[in-house]
Amino acid sequence: MDSLVSAFEKLNQNIRAQQSAGAMSMASVDRQQSFENFQKLGLPTRKLESWKYTSLKSFSEKVFNPIVWNNKIIKSADLNLEQKNQIIAAAGEDFDHLVFVNGGFVEDLSVSLGGLAQQGLVVQGLSGNNQFSGDIGDKKRPVLDQQFSNEQDEDHSTDAMFFLQKAFSGFELNLKLKKSSTLLRPLQVINLLDVTTGPAQMMQPVLKIHLEENSQMTLLQTWTGSEASTYFIQPRIEIELDKNSSLNWIDQQKIGRRAYFVGHQSVLLNEASNLKALSYQSGGLLSRQQLKVKICGHHSTSQFLGLNVLGYNQHSDQNTKIQFIDGQSTCEQLYKSILAGESRSVFSGMIKINPKAQKSYSTQLNKNLLLSDKAQCDSEPQLEIEADDVKANHGSTVGQLSAEEVFYLQSRGLSKEKSMEMLSFGFAADVVERFENTILRSYLTKSLKSEFEKMNSELPKAKSL
Repeated sequence: MDSLVSAFEKLNQNIRAQQSAGAMSMASVDRQQSFENFQKLGLPTRKLESWKYTSLKSFSEKVFNPIVWNNKIIKSADLNLEQKNQIIAAAGEDFDHLVFVNGGFVEDLSVSLGGLAQQGLVVQGLSGNNQFSGDIGDKKRPVLDQQFSNEQDEDHSTDAMFFLQKAFSGFELNLKLKKSSTLLRPLQVINLLDVTTGPAQMMQPVLKIHLEENSQMTLLQTWTGSEASTYFIQPRIEIELDKNSSLNWIDQQKIGRRAYFVGHQSVLLNEASNLKALSYQSGGLLSRQQLKVKICGHHSTSQFLGLNVLGYNQHSDQNTKIQFIDGQSTCEQLYKSILAGESRSVFSGMIKINPKAQKSYSTQLNKNLLLSDKAQCDSEPQLEIEADDVKANHGSTVGQLSAEEVFYLQSRGLSKEKSMEMLSFGFAADVVERFENTILRSYLTKSLKSEFEKMNSELPKAKSL
């Protein structure tokens, strides 16, 4: 805790140096209050029900220096070769890109903001461009509906990590797709944290996405970083979909295996909106994704997908809460984990159907594939139903690869490792193929193949096969 207090004081010093003398801004007051709330609650421990499978002990022993996200414009000429290679490795073909490195916006590696604006996508929050909404002290922030933002704060009132995120977050990147607009190409937002020398760093980005009525877009958010260094990324993402809008959204975490990640996602679905979302976790020593969804309009459809591909001693925790406020909507959840080495996955999902949410339909399924005797998983799917005319079900499975299937592939000339890789890929492909967009499917397939290549050294440890 002392190290975080020192980091917060350092952040405030940096902010004051950027601001003109005068009264403390509203944003600074909010940040101070958030940190005080965090101090009162303290870092979560396994004594808390929602954290009983995930320990922050190793995280608490680290000292982090804060980096403020997208507070400056940088050029690709300022990047080293390794950083450029990491961006190339993360970037998807046939995507438009917004690229950030160590908190700075790399303008000449990113798509033209003017070109996006012509398609109806307004980008706000980037320092130095003509759509900049202001710095940390500016009161004129292009936020989502204020009631929605206030409700998110209430939902997280006992969440210390949420207050930690708010205390250290600075700038906000806002993406607003105007009414009846369609983004022609998928957009990828790449965030690279690569500080290989000096103390560990932490960054708390904020991304707000608002699709107005009858608009459509595909968005891939990629968090990546150096493999050799220790750092902490804690993003907050808020999404609001207006009537008849449609979003394909992937949040991909592939940071280094000495790094930490805690994400906060809030989603508001209005009438007849459509969302297909994937949380893809393959990096990090410890990662946790917290998702809160409110279904407020009739006839909305949503799919929330999860995919963990883990090895070594990695730990991933997926925590979801989906609340039906109004009825006649459909929501499906499918979360899968592939676990090698001594890795561990956690899934805790709550579906709550309010009394007025009649004729709602919800499914929740968590499936885990263990490739090692030492891999572990914990699964807690939950239902809380207060309406009497609904369809809802949940379930969880844990298993290993079939020895017969592995033997069959080996009899066709494949090695044991390649056989296990192919069968594991088939297990994951069910998630990938739920995206109709061929560009997304191609990107995810390529990414999965890369993950399985890394995992090959772990596969032979499955003694039961």
